[in-house]
Amino acid sequence: MSSCDIIIPVWNQLQYTKRCIESIAKNTRYPYNLILIDNKSAALTRDYLEGFVKESANATLIKNGENLGFIKAANQGLKLSKAPYTLLMNNDTMPTDGWLTKMVAIAESDPMIGLVNPKSESPGGASLEDYSKRLAENKGGYIETNQCMGFCMLIKREVIEGIGYLDEIYGMGGFDDTDFSRRAYLKGYKCVCAKDAYVYHKWHTSFNKAGNREELVRQNEKIFFDKWGRYIRIGYPIIYRTKDDFYRDINISLSMAREWNWVHAWLKKDNALKKALDSMNLPEHQSLRLFNMSGNKRLFYLSVLFRLVERRLKKRKLFDAILVSDKKLLNFLRFFKALFSTPLFYIEREHRLEEFNEKSYRILAGAIAESIKKGKTDEV
Repeated sequence: MSSCDIIIPVWNQLQYTKRCIESIAKNTRYPYNLILIDNKSAALTRDYLEGFVKESANATLIKNGENLGFIKAANQGLKLSKAPYTLLMNNDTMPTDGWLTKMVAIAESDPMIGLVNPKSESPGGASLEDYSKRLAENKGGYIETNQCMGFCMLIKREVIEGIGYLDEIYGMGGFDDTDFSRRAYLKGYKCVCAKDAYVYHKWHTSFNKAGNREELVRQNEKIFFDKWGRYIRIGYPIIYRTKDDFYRDINISLSMAREWNWVHAWLKKDNALKKALDSMNLPEHQSLRLFNMSGNKRLFYLSVLFRLVERRLKKRKLFDAILVSDKKLLNFLRFFKALFSTPLFYIEREHRLEEFNEKSYRILAGAIAESIKKGKTDEV
């Protein structure tokens, strides 16, 4: 069996740090080593870490002379790690039973899965243990995401070798994990969230103590968008005459989501829709939302128009583009375009379905995204 190096940067927060390390020891069956990075904590935390490492056979401690922040500390650990899997972890987390084994199992289920997060939401009124048992019913399931978050991020060794370490341009932290995920995606890897692994996270503990979290987020968001560009918000009404039309459109919407866009796919509901979706075994993606709407063609047209106008009237964030692959719907929306003003992009259904695979859909989605960003034409 392979192993995993767990990297935990620490800056004070002794109570959370002890709870995190104790939870790892209690709930981890997968072989692991701890790499602890002390960002010049106060005496109590420093003494605890030194004492823990002296008595542990699988822990290493790096002691920094100043608080370098999460990113530089994490990179120290990444450079030291040699295991097949590396996991970045915040010290304000609490992993539950079997968490790491479940995450590794997801990573090994697909060679293109490069990064894995666990579930981390609040358990509500349930205990962490009971909530973890409830999630265990989703064994082997995962959701594709555009990014994995650094609070508990499992990374395959080949990803690190392929894209390097966290970008230290993000200073003390924030958007570094988003940037890392983006680079992994461009190398062909998927980011996913394991549905059956649970690690509780008390969000922003260190940032909140630092007192400048909002400012850091704004600064690093600008750095990220200057580097990669902003996300595109897309509406995609899917109306079809044949199953091939439907398959092609739904796969384009998924590929657009995988290209780091937010996609609302509006489906013309009919009796064949559920069977078609089930037969596709469509991957669940965090950035793709499916909405079933009226199966009546005229009502479907009106429902799409209503959604666009309502968004504008309620001053919600507007879509950057509406993708349309049905000529009649395109002409209908063009007639009323003054009511919503969002650019319309027509997608030809000219290719045979057998010409398409995941790679070709990705290329097509990239071309569509570039056309939207340039705003040159409504013919894609």
